[in-house]
Amino acid sequence: MSRKFIIIIFCSFFLTSWAFSAFAYTPFLSDEQIRIIKENIDHKDWAKKAYRALLREADKWAKHPIDIPNEYGGWSHDYVCPKHGVSLVFDETSPHSHRCSTDNQLYTGDKLDAAWRFYMHFRYSRAVKNLAIAYALTKESHYASAGRTILLRYAELWPQYKNPRTKKGRGHLFWQVLDEGQWAPDIAWGYNLLHSTFSVSDQQTIEKNLLTPLYNIIQEEQMQKIHNHRAWENAGSALLGFAMDKPPWFKPAIDGPLGFREQVVNGILDDGLWFEGSTGYHFFALEALATLMEVAPNFGYDLAGAPKLKAMFDAPLALSLPSGELPALNDSTLGKTLSYPDLYELAYSWYGDPLFSQHLQNIYRNKDRNSLRSLLYGKPELVKQTTLSPIPSVNFTSSGVAVLRRNNAYLLLKYGPHGGGHGHFDKLNFILAEGSVWLSPDLGTSKYGLPIYEGWFKQTLSHNTILVDQKRQKEASGQLSVFNPNAPIPCMKASVDNAYPGVNLERSLYLGDSYLVIYDRINSSQIHTYDWVYHNYGHLTHHLPLKPLSKSLGKGNGYEYLESLMHAVTKDLWQLTWQYHQYNVRLTMLGAPDTEVITAQGPGMPISERLPMVIARRKAAKTEYITVLEWYQEQPVLKSVRLVDNALQLIFPDKTTTIPLSEKN
Repeated sequence: MSRKFIIIIFCSFFLTSWAFSAFAYTPFLSDEQIRIIKENIDHKDWAKKAYRALLREADKWAKHPIDIPNEYGGWSHDYVCPKHGVSLVFDETSPHSHRCSTDNQLYTGDKLDAAWRFYMHFRYSRAVKNLAIAYALTKESHYASAGRTILLRYAELWPQYKNPRTKKGRGHLFWQVLDEGQWAPDIAWGYNLLHSTFSVSDQQTIEKNLLTPLYNIIQEEQMQKIHNHRAWENAGSALLGFAMDKPPWFKPAIDGPLGFREQVVNGILDDGLWFEGSTGYHFFALEALATLMEVAPNFGYDLAGAPKLKAMFDAPLALSLPSGELPALNDSTLGKTLSYPDLYELAYSWYGDPLFSQHLQNIYRNKDRNSLRSLLYGKPELVKQTTLSPIPSVNFTSSGVAVLRRNNAYLLLKYGPHGGGHGHFDKLNFILAEGSVWLSPDLGTSKYGLPIYEGWFKQTLSHNTILVDQKRQKEASGQLSVFNPNAPIPCMKASVDNAYPGVNLERSLYLGDSYLVIYDRINSSQIHTYDWVYHNYGHLTHHLPLKPLSKSLGKGNGYEYLESLMHAVTKDLWQLTWQYHQYNVRLTMLGAPDTEVITAQGPGMPISERLPMVIARRKAAKTEYITVLEWYQEQPVLKSVRLVDNALQLIFPDKTTTIPLSEKN
């Protein structure tokens, strides 16, 4: 071998090594941030608890055998009990047998195994992040060593992963590239904070065999529109770019087409809610945006001041029940509370809004202030507000969701945009709560891997609204013409004319003291079958001469899920009552010729539960449904209801309340 050739090889090796070791390294946690964190740990009990929680997790992984799955991770929505619709219990020691939390039934199968691997891959990515932060705060080498082992193992395994999916949006390590977008930030945190502990050879291996192909698959398969997926794909791309000091990676993810800034401008509506109309996806998208925002200042980007971002934290506070529970609109999870301490720790550190501090204090009444972001970004003290105003009624005009509050009652009407792929076909749906108890909820969604997701939960029939000719609504958007929370009887009115061709649906709601008046007007030039639908928790009782219904109510569109069908035909006023916990809910509907009253049991949540419902069916071109719901604990207060000169009179023991049912309402 010639001397010249040896020199060339040496120079090539030297330049490559220099390139990997000499890039402008900027840590995700600056020296000043680490100083403040350590100061809080020294002086604040909550920070000590958060620090101990971090070290417990890091210590567990430092001792944990590294046994990374050598196959791709499947779809998380497949990890569900087909009987109850609840997520299966994840057990990292049981990759091939999966238990239902409701009845302990065990399930097996390739899809479940693949979904199990999804969760296992995410456990390892979060382990890398925790280990890296523990190392940054302690400089103890065993944390760095464990993190290094995980990263190198993924670099070794990456070429072996074979995702059989071919559809656009496919992942490599995961079933869908969205998951790579979620997985990448933790990996980037780990590489960034452990970077100084790696040899040049380790850096080359991890960057070439893991970080670069991870970035490439995101770029190749990422969603090409405003969407929660793209928000996560931007976050993953940007953090990988930050970790490797690659401006061509992080700049487009922030400033490029469909980048962070465009997602903020077009994804967050003017009222502060995410455009998909789902409380679940609101926070899913917000977490993606925050994941990028929290690191960006160290790389010259102050993104928290972008218009609309603070409103994205504000809006859920105005939407929730007093208990903090959020309505399960569109594809959302029923029973989800407005907690998210990690996100609101960030929000309070950025904006200093006392409402965010108060929200955090409400959270920490029932749990320790020991989340990771409280440790990294939490202010030393949470400032208390001396006076708290009641949550007001609010109309989210861009999202098309209006909320009336009166005393302890909560009434929500949904009238606006469909919400894209996560929207439900439920214009003019209303939901009702008393205090923190849902009486008539929106069920939200099941896991997407179940047929009942499309068959029931997205259908019009599973909501408190109106169907025409036993068909679900089309994707539609209505208009709110009245919203008057300060009227003697707070009221709102909305209509939609594009849910069904040639049919105009109009709904007016009046929220009284423990009662609700629902006035529906339906207009068409053609005769149709109208199904007025209402669901309520509890045991249903009645005095109607109901008989078993043998015929089918409709084909598809959710009707196939109904059970225990009973019916009667009447022209008179009729009533039903639900008993639920301490409440009774009595429904009174004014009579109309040939009204078929149908009671049934529909799927609840979980899907093994049954939720009693009623359908009031009529055949007509035009009709009006006039209904009163009254909720009470012992005896009803409302004595009778009557229609006089196009006005509804509610007769109470000590007064008569009149509600004009005119064009103007």
